[in-house]
Amino acid sequence: MEITFIPPLQFAFLYYHIIMVFVILTIYQCHTQQVLRPDVAALNSSFGVILTIVIILLMGLRPIDYHFGDTTIYAKGFEAMQEAGYTYHPTFQREWLYENIHNLCVAYADVHVFFLICAALYNGLLAIALRHIFGIHYYVPLLVFLSMFTYWTYGVNGVRNGVASSFFILALANINRPQLAALLALCSTGFHKSMWLIVIAAVVAWYIKNVYLYIVGWLLSIVVSFLAGMTLQNMISQIGFMQDDARFQGYLTGSNIQDAAVWTTMSFRWDFIAFSALGVAFGWYFIVKRKFKDEFYIWVFNMYCLANAFWIIVIRAAYSNRIAQISWFILPLVLAYPTSKKRFWTDHEKYMGYAVILMYSFSFVYNVILLKG
Repeated sequence: MEITFIPPLQFAFLYYHIIMVFVILTIYQCHTQQVLRPDVAALNSSFGVILTIVIILLMGLRPIDYHFGDTTIYAKGFEAMQEAGYTYHPTFQREWLYENIHNLCVAYADVHVFFLICAALYNGLLAIALRHIFGIHYYVPLLVFLSMFTYWTYGVNGVRNGVASSFFILALANINRPQLAALLALCSTGFHKSMWLIVIAAVVAWYIKNVYLYIVGWLLSIVVSFLAGMTLQNMISQIGFMQDDARFQGYLTGSNIQDAAVWTTMSFRWDFIAFSALGVAFGWYFIVKRKFKDEFYIWVFNMYCLANAFWIIVIRAAYSNRIAQISWFILPLVLAYPTSKKRFWTDHEKYMGYAVILMYSFSFVYNVILLKG
């Protein structure tokens, strides 16, 4: 089953306009200072469920079309396995969870069921995680996530990365239950091995908590990358475990993109660094300037800085946006968490609205006006 009455080119356009409706409603609630009222929060909680279901269906029932990027590649491999008469057997490779879900669908379902399951995991796990972190007030943080300019792309193009990121956010939400959090983090890496970077960053940030160290390290990564980026990339590509990943090694050195349509050029992306700086600026303001000493937030902020600094070091890599996404997917949490947990200003709700406007406006301009216009 797939949605055929919407032209493939219009799916992303429709997505951003659906989000716009909810953004406008939320901005009104923030401007009138209603958004944190218990009755309004309960209503918004229901909106969050409805919005999540709508997006699951829109993403999961998309047709197989090149407008959805790697969707066609996933579908081609899926159908090739079916035509070869694949019989399911469990696998425990590095991306074991993805392989088992994918192969079960190959054996017993069709590619549209597979995409629907991925969309349900991507959106559903995120909503559950945010509900766990923010309680009844999870709707505004959810909207910030959905407004992220990479959110739609990682639901229909970088499918594995998207699902893996939602597993990881659910792991963060369950950090008070370490065994469950560890299992969910392993599920994240079992869907896409690139998540080991953020898992390692989370472990480092858990033990080293000095916020200033991470901010200075992030700033230094820009200088180091600007002056010696390609040299460092080539050195990183020669590290033992990197040599076992020919695809990632090729991204770093540029050896595997001769015939590829590269989404980003192999250059120093000041625009993406400026976007990443939003998270650093927000964290500095609330933790340092406003003395917001929430241990969970400090932990998330530090892991964001560390993972993002690694991306800056290898910013000239082919498809470096995919490496950036390893830190970018927690950026909405860095932006939304403080104002959803503590009241900082008299007209606090209005500032919550500004965060939503900021994220959505960037996404709309970048994805709808610049890329589609």
